[in-house]
Amino acid sequence: MNQLESTEKPAFCFKDEFSDLLALYDKPDITRKEVKEILDNHSERYGRLGFKELENPVEIFYNHLHKISEEHRQDERKFLLDISSVETNDALVSGINKARTFFPGNLLDPKPVLFFCGPGTNAKVLENGEFGINLCNLFERVYKPDERKYDIEDVRARIESLSMHESTHIFSYQLEGDKQKVRSLVHVAFGEGLATFVEERHHTWHDDYVNDSEFFIDVVKKAVRPDSQEVMRDTLQEITTSKTMERHYPKAINLIEKRLLNPKTIDGKEFNSLINMALINRNGPLYHLGYKLWEDIYKEGGIEAVKKKILEGPKSFEKYFL
Repeated sequence: MNQLESTEKPAFCFKDEFSDLLALYDKPDITRKEVKEILDNHSERYGRLGFKELENPVEIFYNHLHKISEEHRQDERKFLLDISSVETNDALVSGINKARTFFPGNLLDPKPVLFFCGPGTNAKVLENGEFGINLCNLFERVYKPDERKYDIEDVRARIESLSMHESTHIFSYQLEGDKQKVRSLVHVAFGEGLATFVEERHHTWHDDYVNDSEFFIDVVKKAVRPDSQEVMRDTLQEITTSKTMERHYPKAINLIEKRLLNPKTIDGKEFNSLINMALINRNGPLYHLGYKLWEDIYKEGGIEAVKKKILEGPKSFEKYFL
């Protein structure tokens, strides 16, 4: 039998942790008990259900399956079948290889895992050099229910970019200069900024935060050394004046404003929690001001300057904020 006639499934670089969940679509009137059995079997097989971020996943999957139309169910099932393809594998490999160009050649390859795990994180670094991609989020972003269409090429482009972003983290973590355990603001600006610089697709708010990067760099400079109650409150107050954040993350501003109305002293732990929420959560400003710093490094010295700075590690970013 020649290669064109072969029906043997090709070997993929990614770990498939979604195909067994196609059983969820076999019965339009699936019961909670049946959903639980499928999810329990999945968790027993893999030791996890996606990123383990869901509370009561049985209810989430059951409600979703009974809320959507039969046509939507069919399209969602077809989407998962389309994902298991050579083209998807190629997109993941391409993302890994593009990220690798910024790093020494002796580092171990990241290992991608594809999940169908409900709403939550788009993608994230796991343990043992793995990173996961959430196919649920991808489908929701590309599916047009009125037309019953999704652009599979767009999906693969998104997968490639997510692969670039998460692979950048995994390569970086293997370097001696990036062994920090504490996720400080400087470390996040370095690491998430680099991953955002390497990836090829960005969130819709990316350009706005990049254009506002000087404002947020000033905020971070104050936030990394909050040596008094006055500095803490002034830093939080400054964040609430951001029109960019008001447009893209008004909840953060509302929560900070509510806290500032309370005369109770803000301790370091609470301050850090509010700062992290505003600057890091939901792909916040720190990703994009970090991107701007890496972009400036590249414009000044090209890819070799970027490679050199990567090897220096997160401490090399302290000069921008301290």
